[in-house]
Amino acid sequence: MQGQMISIPTLWQRHRALTLFALFALAAFAVCAALRVLDDRMLQGVSVWSKPMKFQLSMTVYFLTFAWFIGNLTDQARRGIGTALIAWGVILSGSFEVVYITWQAAVGAQSHFNFSSVFHITMYQLMGVGALLLTCASIALSLRVRAHSVLQPGAYRTGVVWGLMITGLMGIVTGVAISANNGHWIGGAPTDAGGLPFFGWVLDGGDLRPPHFFALHALQILPAFGLVIGAVGLDGHQGQRPDGARLVRIMGIAYGALILALMVLAYQGQSVASLF
Repeated sequence: MQGQMISIPTLWQRHRALTLFALFALAAFAVCAALRVLDDRMLQGVSVWSKPMKFQLSMTVYFLTFAWFIGNLTDQARRGIGTALIAWGVILSGSFEVVYITWQAAVGAQSHFNFSSVFHITMYQLMGVGALLLTCASIALSLRVRAHSVLQPGAYRTGVVWGLMITGLMGIVTGVAISANNGHWIGGAPTDAGGLPFFGWVLDGGDLRPPHFFALHALQILPAFGLVIGAVGLDGHQGQRPDGARLVRIMGIAYGALILALMVLAYQGQSVASLF
């Protein structure tokens, strides 16, 4: 399974529901991209459609990544109740966030940190629960892959396990940091206008979104690193321990340190641009 080409038919075979909802999120992204051109309304200095587009694209990648990794489980584990709970927990919580954020954009209102009414406060709290479910699902799938994977021990398998675990743990840490700060801005103007293209990360102060972004994408970056290790021939064996797996673990530690460093940078009121 590790050597299969990533394609929609292959992902469909691995997990139909996750692939289907990923396609829905991608279709919503395309619609919002068109609306962004046609609708000139702004919110927090950027198009009202910017936030839903980022979440739709992020959830598309998240759903497809989970579908791919679930395909690395044994047949028994794939059909088990534990995997079903993980998959549908991701689908329901992710879809809820995408739908609500898109609806709020349509009416020109904030989705996050909107305390204007009991309804908005309740929905924001529900989004927090959904975000927690998404990150906890990553931890649960990491443990499931570690225990029930058809993959051979080595760099790629280690990258999957570590990537999912770092996404779960550091996703929670960085998400809580943003929530506790009542927003992602630190020291700069509370606007995303003039930020880094597409990402919107502010350039005139601290921003907690960069560490959150890297945390949430560890589940793609570390497995990709594992594949590269194997492709260049470094996934050999020394005794009983795969050398490639050790390299991935070192990379995982360094990656976690990078996330923490970006958090420190944000709390110091400095943007990622200050690194260059």
